[in-house]
Amino acid sequence: MAIQGLLAPQLVRFRKRFKLKVMEVMTMCFIFSLIPATIFTIIGYFVFFSSTKTEGAIQKFGRVLAIWAFIVALFFPMMGLYVTISGLCPMEEIMQTIQSGLRP
Repeated sequence: MAIQGLLAPQLVRFRKRFKLKVMEVMTMCFIFSLIPATIFTIIGYFVFFSSTKTEGAIQKFGRVLAIWAFIVALFFPMMGLYVTISGLCPMEEIMQTIQSGLRP
C-alpha cells in the first residue's frame, strides 16, 4: 500500500503526459481532413453560384454538381473523425516512431 502511494503521483503524471501526446497526434488526422473539405466546399459554392447565372439543363446540372461537391466535402471530415476515434491514424504511428528515436 505504501509503494502504491509513492508511485501514484508519478503514474498520474505519466498518464497525463501520454494522453496529451496521443490526443495531439490523433486530432491531426481530423484537422488535416478539413483542408480538402474546405476546398470542395469552395468548389461547390462556386459551381452553385455559376449555375444560378444560367438557364435550363445547364442550371440543373450545375446544381446537381454543386450538391455532389458538398456531399464529397462532408465525406472528408466524417472519415477523418472515424480514423481519429478508431485509432487508425497513420500519423500516430509515425509520431511514436519519431519520439522513440527509431527509424521508420
